[in-house]
Amino acid sequence: MTHDDTRYTKATNATASAIIRSYSTSFYLSSLALGQPIRTHVHNLYGMVRIADEIVDGTANAAGIPTEHLPQLLNDYEARVHHALNHGFSTDPLIHAFATTARWAGFPTSHITDFFTSMRTDLSPARTHSPESAAAYVHGSAGVIGLMCNAIFAAHLRDAGTPWDDHTRRSTDHGAYALGSAFQKVNFLRDFGHDHLTLGRHYLPHVPAEGMNGEALGAVAEEIQQELATACATIPQLPRTARGGVLAAHDLFAELNRRLAATDPEELARTRVRIPETQKARIIARALWRARRM
Repeated sequence: MTHDDTRYTKATNATASAIIRSYSTSFYLSSLALGQPIRTHVHNLYGMVRIADEIVDGTANAAGIPTEHLPQLLNDYEARVHHALNHGFSTDPLIHAFATTARWAGFPTSHITDFFTSMRTDLSPARTHSPESAAAYVHGSAGVIGLMCNAIFAAHLRDAGTPWDDHTRRSTDHGAYALGSAFQKVNFLRDFGHDHLTLGRHYLPHVPAEGMNGEALGAVAEEIQQELATACATIPQLPRTARGGVLAAHDLFAELNRRLAATDPEELARTRVRIPETQKARIIARALWRARRM
């Protein structure tokens, strides 16, 4: 029996999938179009990311942990992640699942370090990002997540005996990074009211201090659209078992970006724009049909 086949590892994989299903309907539904083992490994990656995000943004504070203790909590979590990467085991199911995936796919340690660096930024006093600091934040919080997803695809092809050549790996890395960046910027727009007014976080350097306006909204939405186009151009290079899921996620976020761009700027501060469930299903079905013809 291999390490990945143990009862414990299978149970931790199931735990990661349950976390993803609970938090993001859109992402979970699109991920179901990924073939195995890619789907399990993508869930394992996002499971760890989700818990780190809870430390800086959610449950930890709600449970009564003082804000000043959160940096140490995040540091401890990162240390446990790195320990699992080195040893291949953790008593924390989500960390164990992530480490199993990271070791199999060969995630660079720098990607994980950059991710936690961006998470620490959210524990700093409220700030307005400059273009440079915003780019650094997006790199760690989203760009490297895209690169780790692409490492999963590459490992799958390696094991299948059909590895990418260097040119294709660079091309798909570029697309994966752009897709992660676009997803994060869509989240910035969708969560603008909560981030800006409640948390005092100003992730979008396009937006003036007094708040969102039409020019700033248009600039961000156009930037997102360009990154989505960059990513979409590389989807045909992905493993066939990954194309449908990635295209579905791309199309869902493209539709959400379209809706956000059409929203009155003042309304963004009061409303969290959503896609109706019936339309999500249509978008995913259409994406799967298109992916089969790539």
